[in-house]
Amino acid sequence: MTRVLITGSAGHLGEAPTRVLRGHGYEVVGLDVLASPGTDVVGSITERTLVRDWPGWVSAVLGVPALLDAVPR
Repeated sequence: MTRVLITGSAGHLGEAPTRVLRGHGYEVVGLDVLASPGTDVVGSITERTLVRDWPGWVSAVLGVPALLDAVPR
């Protein structure tokens, strides 16, 4: 099974590949700083405790760009 990590899974651009890849049988882990139906892990790729173990369990990473002004501060 191919496991794909998608960053920005809560956004408009990240939601689509998350949904499509899951529909095609991929195991998708959605990561975003905002909770959403497509987000499995709420956090940031800048958090070392979240990312240090990824190479062992993720086959691919899809980084979806975000608009920083859209994130509440």
